[in-house]
Amino acid sequence: MTEEFTAVYRMHPLLPEQIEIYNPTNGSQITEIPTSATAFGDSHVLMETYAVPDLWYSFGLNKGGHLTLYNYPNFLTNITLDSGYTLSFFTQKPPYPTFPF
Repeated sequence: MTEEFTAVYRMHPLLPEQIEIYNPTNGSQITEIPTSATAFGDSHVLMETYAVPDLWYSFGLNKGGHLTLYNYPNFLTNITLDSGYTLSFFTQKPPYPTFPF
């Protein structure tokens, strides 16, 4: 196992359930969106909907999760891909998913 994989794997608890989008001009919150809505096939919607300065400013303000054991975001425990295949991470229920590729 590489050092990079281990480092990224341990960062999952830092992912928030929601991402707050702010206006950098006046600091007001524009909206709050689920992090799951920014993944996979829907990832382009975030960039098409909000201005880049809004996103950079917002990412600087959003707080990460707590670094504790088993503190994984709910959206990572049951992910349905565009193909309809479901991935269940962090549920600790063997057998682990097999990938169809």
